Amino acid sequence: MTSKRESRRSWIKESPTSAGEALIEPNQRRWSSVSRYILTGVSLEIAIIGFLFLLVGFSLWSSLVLAIVLIILFRIWLALMSFAIAWSFRSQQTGPSLTIGEWLNLVLREIAAFLKLFFIYHAWEPLLNKHDELPPSDVGSDIPILFVHGFLSNAGFWVVFKRYFRNRGFRSLFTINLDPMINDIDDYAEQLARRVAQVHALVGQRKLILVGQSMGGLVCRAYIAKYGDKYVRKVITMGSPHQGTLTAYLLWGRNLSQMRPNSEWLARLNAKKVAVPITTHNSVHDNIVVPQDSARLAGAKEYAMRGLGHLSMAFSTQMMDSVVKDIGTNNQKT
Repeated sequence: MTSKRESRRSWIKESPTSAGEALIEPNQRRWSSVSRYILTGVSLEIAIIGFLFLLVGFSLWSSLVLAIVLIILFRIWLALMSFAIAWSFRSQQTGPSLTIGEWLNLVLREIAAFLKLFFIYHAWEPLLNKHDELPPSDVGSDIPILFVHGFLSNAGFWVVFKRYFRNRGFRSLFTINLDPMINDIDDYAEQLARRVAQVHALVGQRKLILVGQSMGGLVCRAYIAKYGDKYVRKVITMGSPHQGTLTAYLLWGRNLSQMRPNSEWLARLNAKKVAVPITTHNSVHDNIVVPQDSARLAGAKEYAMRGLGHLSMAFSTQMMDSVVKDIGTNNQKT
């Protein structure tokens, strides 16, 4: 009998599709586990909390509104707790400290990013995101970029990011959904390997740039460590816990244990020789990668910024500008 693990990985072993066909993987055609989790979970929350308000005498509409308000307030509380943890275990900072106004702006932007990602971009990702974006003609005329999301996320994280890139002349933009949301990072690397090979064929054998946010940066590095630079020219990471993060202790799962400081998995990954150039883009005020200097990587070029939260990277023009400049103005066929 085929095991669940073998079934989950069977699609990876299929023969590559020809460049002229649709190259979206099976897990790109459906709702990701994160989308299903959010939509199902929030629906249950609304039903249970709303029912409790009905029992104490509130009207149906009042119960629904109060349930939604409580659900939103709980997410705001989670975001605030992430800053409390980040401050308690913060790295020794260099440079000027944030003013009270800058701290308030940082926290409010992160809360807004959390709510937008959770309730809109992650929940409704299949309706908002197109996984394969190519110019109408002259396929392969620019640098193809494959965006890789992080933990408890999906390709919806990149919707606004890709719009920014399109406005700056990038046309070959691709995403992937990594499933399930609790999994071994090495399994994610295999999913990425399949997707990289397909995109490489689709863009006319052009080498890709991988852009990974948070855990996605580790997935990109794990892919390079196993498969090398045959299809990839560069890896760019954003807020990735290269040295682990203390917040990984707050939940459980194989990928979380791998992202904890001093984990055996991270030690093996960091000991391997890097086959392609890697750059890190990180915030000294990250509220998820804790301590914040865990986003640094020996031997990698670093772009550090301040006053930016972890999820705010999805909407930050500062981060987008940083990545665009890293890729360079020579966005043409090479």
